[in-house]
Amino acid sequence: MSLAQAGQVLQVSRRTVYYLIKQGQLQTVRTALGSQRALVDSVRSCWMERT
Repeated sequence: MSLAQAGQVLQVSRRTVYYLIKQGQLQTVRTALGSQRALVDSVRSCWMERT
């Protein structure tokens, strides 16, 4: 999912999404065109930890 969508699911800002990625709490992949996408399982795990 897009990083914006991940932020909406986690109810955090886009800046916080990048912080979570940097801290290793949120895993991402790069698409063929170079955009970054959050892994759904990673978002789910992060959401479970935050609630």
